[in-house]
Order: sequence, then structure tokens, then C-alpha cells
Amino acid sequence: MGRYSYSQPSSSDCNGYLVDEESSQPSESSAYNYADSELELGFPKKCYCGVEPIIDTCYSRNDPGRKFFSCGNIDDGECHIWKWWDVAVMEEMRATETNYGKVASKVDTLTHYETELSEIKHLKKETDEKINKLEKLLAELNTKNRVFIFSLELVLGVLLCLVAVLCLIMFK
Repeated sequence: MGRYSYSQPSSSDCNGYLVDEESSQPSESSAYNYADSELELGFPKKCYCGVEPIIDTCYSRNDPGRKFFSCGNIDDGECHIWKWWDVAVMEEMRATETNYGKVASKVDTLTHYETELSEIKHLKKETDEKINKLEKLLAELNTKNRVFIFSLELVLGVLLCLVAVLCLIMFK
């Protein structure tokens, strides 16, 4: 149930399809239900012959007025699509529900990522502020280091001069 059926033209209550009154499916003499490899859920997009399916009405004893998808080319002797409209609607609704669940899950994931991205941006801002503070501190230390080195050089120069003067005085 829910599979497209290959159907042969015939004279029946469902506009060219013989319908098995017990199962409300095309009868074995008018339809061949393909295996899962041919399974396509939901509304049929195209018939096997390439034509868009039409919605027709069944007038059988068990399904009077029940809508179904079929092909307008059923009289050409080839295999064509056949599927109950309400079955296709239920398959579409299940697929939509499944897709909704997937989309909702993706939205939740994106919301989580958005929260994480906001946290990362905040951490980046804090890190940038700390880097700026460290760069200023490093600049201050470089300035103090230069002053210290200059002072050290000055002191060493004065000491060297004193030693030279002492040496001159002692060796004179």
C-alpha cells in the first residue's frame, strides 16, 4: 500500500483500472506493484510514461467517490501510475512531519551555535582588551628598561672614569 502501481487499461469502476473490492487496490489483472526499488512516497510527480498524473474519482462499490492518481494515457496499452490520493496525502504529511523534525533540530543546533558564537565574540573582546593592556605594559617596561640601561651605562661610565682617575693618581 502506498506504492505506485503499473497498470494496464481495462474497463472498471475506477476509470480504466480494475479495483480489487476487498483491498481497494488495483487488481492483479490490471496492476503490477513494483518492489521497494520503485517505491516513491507522497504525491506522484510523473507517470512512468513521463506525463503528469491526474486526479480521478473511483466509482467502485467499496470506494465510491474516492480520489486516486492515474495517468491520462491509460488507453495506450502501456504501464501507468496508479495511487490512492488519500494514501499519497498521508505519506506527504508523514514526510512533512519528518522534515519538520529535522528542520527544528537544525534550528536548535543553529540557536546553540549562535549562543556559542556570542560567547566566543565576548571572549575575543576580553582577549583583545587584555592584549592591549599587555602591549601598554610592555611599552612601559621597555621605556623603564631603556632608562635603567641608560642609568646603568652612566653609572658604569662614571665608575670607569673614577677608576681611571684613581689609577692615574696612584701610578704617578
